Amino acid sequence: MDNSGGSALKAMKELIPFEGDSLIDLIRFRARVQPDQLAYTHLKEKKNEIAEISYRELEERILILAARLQRRQVAGERLILMYPSGLDYLVAYFATLFAGAIAVPVYEPRQSTHYNRLESILKDAKPRLLLTDQATLQRSSEESIASLSLFGAEWFCTDSDEAEPVSAADWQPIELAQDDVVFLQYTSGSTGNPKGVMVSNGNLMHNSAMIKAATKPHADFVNVSWLPPYHDMGLIGALLQPLYSGYHCVFMSPVTAIQRPIRLLEAIQKYRGTICGGPNFIYEACVSRIRDKQLDGLDLSSWEVAFNGAEPINADTLSRFSERFEAFGFNPDAHFPCYGMAETTLFVSGAETFAGAVVRGYDKEGLARGEAIAAQGDKARELVSSGRVFESEMTVKIVDPVSCLPCDERRIGEIWIRGGSVASGYWQRDEVPGEDFFGLIEGDNAHRYLRTGDLGFFDGQELFISGRTKDLIIIRGKNHYPQDIEYSVAGAHAELKPDSGAAFAVDIDGFEQLVMLQELNIRIDEAGQGEILEEIRTVVSRQHEMQLADLRFIRPGTLPKTTSGKIQRQAAKRMYLAMLNGDSHK
Repeated sequence: MDNSGGSALKAMKELIPFEGDSLIDLIRFRARVQPDQLAYTHLKEKKNEIAEISYRELEERILILAARLQRRQVAGERLILMYPSGLDYLVAYFATLFAGAIAVPVYEPRQSTHYNRLESILKDAKPRLLLTDQATLQRSSEESIASLSLFGAEWFCTDSDEAEPVSAADWQPIELAQDDVVFLQYTSGSTGNPKGVMVSNGNLMHNSAMIKAATKPHADFVNVSWLPPYHDMGLIGALLQPLYSGYHCVFMSPVTAIQRPIRLLEAIQKYRGTICGGPNFIYEACVSRIRDKQLDGLDLSSWEVAFNGAEPINADTLSRFSERFEAFGFNPDAHFPCYGMAETTLFVSGAETFAGAVVRGYDKEGLARGEAIAAQGDKARELVSSGRVFESEMTVKIVDPVSCLPCDERRIGEIWIRGGSVASGYWQRDEVPGEDFFGLIEGDNAHRYLRTGDLGFFDGQELFISGRTKDLIIIRGKNHYPQDIEYSVAGAHAELKPDSGAAFAVDIDGFEQLVMLQELNIRIDEAGQGEILEEIRTVVSRQHEMQLADLRFIRPGTLPKTTSGKIQRQAAKRMYLAMLNGDSHK
């Protein structure tokens, strides 16, 4: 096929709306109405190597693997999907659903620490099969394979030959009801142990329709993605949404984009990408890690929707990204801040398409008291709106987490959500009234809400996220958001990088005190570390009017993070406390 980007797509006059009620209907619909259209292009880690698949080819591969799985009688069972980013992952995901099983997407473990998390998922999900490919299995150590096998799951390499040949015609059709759980999305665990969100067929259909309405795709839409397929933003937003709407998807390995962010921008240019995005850190990486000489000839004029979510959105990052790449065709109005989580399938709110980010200043002292008061200048903290809620589809309330009463406008409280995209609960966990999926607003026992644990407020129709309840630092009665402190510290010295520090509160002599772990290159000697520490103390004191009680430098790559790149502040706090108890950090 032509690799210049989207020739097959552009031959289509308009997007063909999906007609059906399930993910099975979706695959069969696309294969029937546009069989030869290019569906996915996978850019492999070796430059210029690609794999492509049409809707017809995709359906055939899914049916063959689903028939193989049905032979193993997996209906109702959980199947682990452990592949590198690629077409095999996508095929295995849908084949699991076509076989009547529940998919459990996980990452391809590349480090020993990854196996610890994977083991906790296996213990919780109790899967029947571990689906992978031969290359991934060969990269795994015998010790790791044996360890994972202890949980009762059988390894199944989907690229191995069957003893008896299987064809697409061998698949036995099944029906998916709206309430059928189709996959478990394990939470990133930024504030605790990962839990399996039970996402239903109906949840996915509802959320996919919302995303389509919010992003307004058209016939020339092309998604360019680097996001991991085991994460909700990568799986639902980047891989399933193009299928739902009927446009081309180009995707690459997360490793490729994180190590060389210029490759992501080059793909947008080559394939005339219109929608692309991710957490705030990928925009920061594009600003700070791409050299000027790499930008020669770059054209980002096709980029219409630059979505940004999954972690706090930094106004300065958006501004610097626009400033640097506007000369290369990027339109700042493409910025599309959004908000969502695994428990709501993915999407909850988003910016007005083609209108850019809404950034407003609020008084720092007011925010510390839980009030959002408009302000400018040095007294203001700039916040980026996460957009508007589709009120006909979702209900979002700001609620006092203690009294369970709704908050007034511009009063900070916990974000509570209900609607068709909210999952039914966590796998194998009993609901407790007042927690997680069982939030009840005082005086209203008729509606259950998801308690997100996120703090925010409404200013008009705009939803602003200000932090996490479990990460919030409260010192001398004032609220401090750790992401603000971490961002200030990252700019304190040239040797410090974004997303390399964690701020949290520790009880010292009966008082909550600010403490940090900060990654630092081991080549810096003790004197250099002392100089950097003083710079950090000065910045924290000046910009946040508080004292840093303690800071420990750690090696690059050792700060606890989720598989999607979020800083795990509670895990960082545990690491720090272990240091105090004499456990050296290796």
